Amino acid sequence: GISCLPSDSRQAEVFEKLGYSTVRKLRCMIGPVRKLGWSVPKGYDFKNPDIADSTAIAKLFYDANIDDPWHQPVTLDHFKWGTELYFDKSKTSQILEASSICFEGLTGNPVGACLVSHEEGFPFIYDIHVLKEHRRRGIAYAMMCKAMNNLAGEHRYIRLFVIDGNPAKELYSKLGFIAGKPVFIMKYIQEKLF
Repeated sequence: GISCLPSDSRQAEVFEKLGYSTVRKLRCMIGPVRKLGWSVPKGYDFKNPDIADSTAIAKLFYDANIDDPWHQPVTLDHFKWGTELYFDKSKTSQILEASSICFEGLTGNPVGACLVSHEEGFPFIYDIHVLKEHRRRGIAYAMMCKAMNNLAGEHRYIRLFVIDGNPAKELYSKLGFIAGKPVFIMKYIQEKLF
């Protein structure tokens, strides 16, 4: 379909009259990059992701979002495309060292990942997800701290987008992120043509 990204509710209303429908609303959040004390949560291991992890990360992101209403609709192909694009664009060692993939110690299975990129002169949390059964154990916090610690000294700010309704916004707020205006993700509804 055809997508658009109006940046305020008045623009969204115009697009709705043209047959578009809001899929979700995002908010850009910006936070200070600073060194924070952190450790890998007990029972887990972190490593820096590389292109060989692309398929596993896409599957992890898909599995982490399949039941979350704020991320619907999702497809595995969407996440495959996104991780392939990430590894194609993110080739500097600092960016890859700021990123992480988290494995459960007992099984060795990936349970979370945080991909950091560099967009428009600033570091950017490209994507961060943790499997539902491993949430609230400090994994996302540790991945965010790792990212900021690796970027401290060279960057003052880091950005991310959070979907309205996603409780992860609380974590970002605790880390000092401030939310901006919503951005609407809209898709064209073809049946309105006929």
